[in-house]
Amino acid sequence: MMTVEYDWHRPKWRKRIEIMFGQLKDQRRVAMRYGRRTETSLSAIALAVIKHAP
Repeated sequence: MMTVEYDWHRPKWRKRIEIMFGQLKDQRRVAMRYGRRTETSLSAIALAVIKHAP
């Protein structure tokens, strides 16, 4: 029976890339101002700041 080596680094890189794309989507959503009203766009910016605050 042949054993297959499992690459433990591949899932870590995939997770990092998925997180990066998720952050880019969040930033694009704020930049594109999906909401037409000022209150909506300001609340989206506030949520983005809170989410990325340490």
